Amino acid sequence: MVLFLVISSYFASSEIALASVNRVRMKAYAEDGNKRAKYVMYILNNFEKALTTLLIGNNIMHIGCSALAVLLTRKLFAGSPYLALALTAATVIITLLVFLFGEMLPKSYAKACNERYSLSIGHSLYVLMKVLTPLSAVFTWIGGGIGKLFKRNNEAPSVTKNELVDIIETFKDEREEDDEQEDATAELMVNVLQYKTRTVRECYTPWENIEKLDETMPVEEQFAQLRETSHSRLPVINSKGNVIGIVLIRAFFREYMKQGNKLDLVDLLDTPYFVRPDMPVDELLLDLSKSRRHLAIVSERSDILGVITVEDILEELVGEIFDEYDSESVDFNDSVKEGAKA
Repeated sequence: MVLFLVISSYFASSEIALASVNRVRMKAYAEDGNKRAKYVMYILNNFEKALTTLLIGNNIMHIGCSALAVLLTRKLFAGSPYLALALTAATVIITLLVFLFGEMLPKSYAKACNERYSLSIGHSLYVLMKVLTPLSAVFTWIGGGIGKLFKRNNEAPSVTKNELVDIIETFKDEREEDDEQEDATAELMVNVLQYKTRTVRECYTPWENIEKLDETMPVEEQFAQLRETSHSRLPVINSKGNVIGIVLIRAFFREYMKQGNKLDLVDLLDTPYFVRPDMPVDELLLDLSKSRRHLAIVSERSDILGVITVEDILEELVGEIFDEYDSESVDFNDSVKEGAKA
């Protein structure tokens, strides 16, 4: 009976180890000449056949273990009035033993050490697959026929987005030498794959960290603030703290040269664009592009949460981007000259 449990644990643990092993890393081992990894790759490439072999073996062991327990119980309690009770007890005990030592413990160990375990059982399972080929072929054919009855029109992709991310991350981890260009490329690929799942909530800058321009300030103070800012445009607030528009700093300087302190800031404001924090960033980028806007105000239930810019969205893909004024504050004279040319 112990032998049945040991063999059953082999089949159960092999199944979970192979199902959870890192295929990309195993392929790399095989390409480096590791013979055991080559056996594992053969199994992974024929996983349906391997799974059928494992299920056949495991079920044979379970049936054999149960049958042996019944035979021993009948022999020990032959002619006893407690035979029925003994058979019930034997069934319960065998069920617990099979669950604990034939399934749960082996699977837990194999999943925790899936790579090492897969390499250790690769050759033996390869041999079993060859020996049980006729039997597994019959069951595979039957299973395939039943599967066609329930086949859906929309089949799942052969590789999921998360699997692609894992492949890229594994590639980065397995490289022997650091390469900044390859790291940047890998990071970009991961960002692209995760891009459509990201929302505004993950990308915006909190309102308390945003520089604002107060519409109630004297024009000369507005000018002084804008001359020192490192941004190309700012949200403008009124006395109640509500956003009333967006000011383009070059436009402000251009008009300031013409009107001086008589300038009315409100006349220069672009209408603010408000978005929800749960809006997908790819949809927002499309909206901003169509409306030729550069930023949006993030709000929820009339509360302003922050600001998100085209730059913020693109940085989710390619990393940090320098604003046109990041390296230095705005030069007033240069701004006026460029404004005059426009």
